[in-house]
Amino acid sequence: MHIRHFERFTLRGTSGTDEDIFNIARQKTQREGVPTGTAMSELMRLGMCSMQTPPAQRLPTRSKQAVLPARNETITNDHVYSIMEQEGM
Repeated sequence: MHIRHFERFTLRGTSGTDEDIFNIARQKTQREGVPTGTAMSELMRLGMCSMQTPPAQRLPTRSKQAVLPARNETITNDHVYSIMEQEGM
């Protein structure tokens, strides 16, 4: 049996949980006041639901950035500068 100790919580199971995943669950636990096991289950369910989305509804990706649908508008530097000014950048 695999046992990992993180602060005051001991995780036991037949498979290990990566530390980064455990930390996300722990943050959810602290933020929402739910047990760590509940937080991990909810996060896993969210992941499973996202995998069930039909591929036709997902945006195609060529890199880390999604490819957006074509629009009848050209984005210029003036557009970008205007938005940056509106957002205080």
